[in-house]
Amino acid sequence: MLRPPFSQEPIPINNWDVIVIGAGAAGLMTCLELPSNLKVLLLNRNTSKVSSSRWAQGGIASVVRQDDSFDLHADDTLKAVMDYVIFSCRNAS
Repeated sequence: MLRPPFSQEPIPINNWDVIVIGAGAAGLMTCLELPSNLKVLLLNRNTSKVSSSRWAQGGIASVVRQDDSFDLHADDTLKAVMDYVIFSCRNAS
């Protein structure tokens, strides 16, 4: 656990069964729902207590037109996730 002053030592990645990136509502719920026998590492780039979870609008999108579909919504979500993962990996320091 990092405490001020923040440690600059790398965290070993081979000690964990699951690594969750993001300590907002979704990341915390993911950790809570995982089996208790797993060793979980929760990573968060924020050093503040502020989260973007209050701005999340999950579940608001809906199919309301004939030219729309649940599959298009799923594709949009998967594309956004992949774009974020690629961006995060390329910009990790």
